[in-house]
Parts: sequence; structure tokens; C-alpha cells
Amino acid sequence: MGGANGSATAHILAVAINAKEPGFFVHRGLCKHALKKESAAREDYDKALKLSPDFAPAHYYLGMSYLG
Repeated sequence: MGGANGSATAHILAVAINAKEPGFFVHRGLCKHALKKESAAREDYDKALKLSPDFAPAHYYLGMSYLG
């Protein structure tokens, strides 16, 4: 397991262990972005913002995802 697929799998496990950490959702979203799954990445950024509305990385990457 390597690359973006392996990282996505690791972050799925991290979210399963602690679903209240917004950083895990952002990192999983970045993995999905690397796999060209923008819609799924945006869902993860949104989940991070629901957990922590002021979490700057989630705002940044969500915005960047719309720029293409």
C-alpha cells in the first residue's frame, strides 16, 4: 500500500479511531484530491469545518478545490 491510495486508507483508519479531529478529514481530503476525487475531497473538508468552523486548513483547501 503506497501513494495516495495508501494514505487515504491510513486516514480512513485515523477517522475511525478519532472522528472528532478535523485535521484527519483535511488530510483524507488531500488524498482524495490526489486521486482526482474532488467531490469526495470537498465532503471531507466540509466535515472538518462542521467539527471546527474556524479550522483554517479546511477553509483553504475547500477554496482551492474550487479553483481547479
